[in-house]
Amino acid sequence: MSIAAPISHPFLTKEDQAIIRSTVSEFTRSGRLHLDSDGLPPYAVQTVVSVLDSLAEGQDVRVPPPQAEVTVAQAARFLDMSEECVYGLFQHGALEYHQEGDRYWINRNHLIEYEEECRRRHESLNVLTRLSQEMGAYDL
Repeated sequence: MSIAAPISHPFLTKEDQAIIRSTVSEFTRSGRLHLDSDGLPPYAVQTVVSVLDSLAEGQDVRVPPPQAEVTVAQAARFLDMSEECVYGLFQHGALEYHQEGDRYWINRNHLIEYEEECRRRHESLNVLTRLSQEMGAYDL
């Protein structure tokens, strides 16, 4: 399960991307990126490189809060939507939650799974749209 999801980043200039790309290349070529030597597992190093690669390609990454459960506000920030939309997801049964007093809590893993499912659906729709365009069944 991925903890980072690439999204389009409007603030990175081409120069920023080139610097990041060069830095990643230098780290990997020179062997200076040895985060695992500080006790981190190898996948942590791969994650750092993957995040830097995404930034070099002009994408941003969103990382969910580290807690096991998150608030509606945290979920809204992670999903890049309003809190009202998160409550709507509750009402439609799209996102699991539980309530303690006046607070709603969302399991962090369920939040990540929901975000990944949305990304997969979006990618599938893009493929269908492209295929329809190629077949001439869909005009822009």
